[in-house]
Formats: sequence, structure tokens, C-alpha cells
Amino acid sequence: MTGNRERLGSEIVYDAGFFKVVKEAVKLPDGQVRDYHFCKHPGAVAVVPVDDDGRILMVRQFRQACDDALLEIPAGKIDPGEDPWVCGRRELLEETGYECGDLDLLSSFYPSPGMTDEKTHVFVGRELKIVAPAPTHDGGEPLSLEWMGRDEAFDAIEDGRIVDGKSIIGITLYQMMLAKHELHE
Repeated sequence: MTGNRERLGSEIVYDAGFFKVVKEAVKLPDGQVRDYHFCKHPGAVAVVPVDDDGRILMVRQFRQACDDALLEIPAGKIDPGEDPWVCGRRELLEETGYECGDLDLLSSFYPSPGMTDEKTHVFVGRELKIVAPAPTHDGGEPLSLEWMGRDEAFDAIEDGRIVDGKSIIGITLYQMMLAKHELHE
């Protein structure tokens, strides 16, 4: 819903490569003019990779903004013109060395709509097959892979071992999908 909002102008105030900080002047329905600052982002994908035993493959990597090594599901930004489904497959392979036979969209969401237009698409990947050595670095930062049973992953959300938003959402959506499927059996 935009109502009687009118975008009066837009300018890039900082270009960080794949994202940009934008300032937009907007005339509000009451006639006031207000400036909004936010990040323009190409969007992202996240994949809940699940093996035949129901275990979830997690990636532990250092995140500078958080000053901590976080346990996350594989994820990454969408390249210009790239389909989210294709990006999900690419990111899974790049971060884990695995491909999946089955990749299904669980949901899409805006992780922080007050400060960015980034939209994240969360998939579940099944029928995993190792096709490349597991990477040990991502952009110079060390990373490691960890397998978790689905109950252990849910427990890790509850006890604070998993604090990454996209991972919490992805694992929770996967649990909801399983519960819904079990209800209909």
C-alpha cells in the first residue's frame, strides 16, 4: 500500500559494490516531505540442506559485523539476472561441495524491511550428493561444515547456538513442512 505517497527523488549516497545506500525524498499523504535512507540489495537465497537421514548441513563462518563465528544454513546473494532457484543450487555447491536433486521453495521474506529492500528466498534441498571437496574458506574467511539432526537444530535455535535469522526461519519452516506432512499421513 503506497496511498498518496509520491517519490520526489532518489540518489545513491554510498556504493559498496553489490549493495548501495540510497536516499529517497518522499511526499507523504499529509503533504510532508521526508527523507528515507536504506540499502538497495540484489536479494539472497538460503538453503536448508537435508540428507537422507534427516540431518541438516550447517556452515560455521565468521561474520565481521557480529564479531562472531555463526552457525548458518548455506546462503548468498543473487547475482544480476540470476534466478533464485539457480542461485540456491550454486550457493549450496560453493559453500558445502554438495548438490541436491530436489530444491523446493519454503518461503520468501524481507529480513529487515526498515533498512533494506533485500528479499531472501528460503529453499529446502534434498537428495544431497557430494560432488566437490568441502571448501575451507569463503572469501578468505575460514568456514566449516556441521551436521545436525532436525531436533538438534531446533534445540540449537531455542538455546541460542543458532542466532542467524535466515537459519532460524529456514529451519522452522522446514519443521513446519514436516509437521504438516506428518498430519496428512
